[in-house]
Amino acid sequence: MAKKLLIVCLGNTRRSPLAEEILSARGVTVDSAGIDVDLEIAIEDEESFKYASGSDISNILDDICTSLGVTTPTGHSTKAVTQELIDWADVVYGMNDEILTKLNDRFEGEFTKFDSESDIPNWEKYEEETEESNDDPLAWIKAEGEHIKRIAELIEI
Repeated sequence: MAKKLLIVCLGNTRRSPLAEEILSARGVTVDSAGIDVDLEIAIEDEESFKYASGSDISNILDDICTSLGVTTPTGHSTKAVTQELIDWADVVYGMNDEILTKLNDRFEGEFTKFDSESDIPNWEKYEEETEESNDDPLAWIKAEGEHIKRIAELIEI
């Protein structure tokens, strides 16, 4: 039986929908969600920020997907992580350490880091390969997309 994957990022607007698109194109049964969706988050220089359920993907994701040669997710609507989604999945991937910590604090289950150092080249290596600058936010997100593509090739489903 094929494994069901759940990919979790903060807001479910960029990284996890991109990972979901890349993995589903490879025939994986996958869903995505955000650990901070529907939570009010205090951030520097602003009073608060909220990732809201039902939002569209980030408007910059289309450019990123095009540059990566990946189809832009369509019909995506952000959603929060729930225990039901975690229970549905055979493997729950958090996009980084911060998300793993939040998953462990809020939910029951086993969680795996999606972007281990052994799987992902560091920014400097990516910058050398592509001659992109990490001063450009689109380049940084493109790098994340490349990382997701490389991880997708390494995941044993």
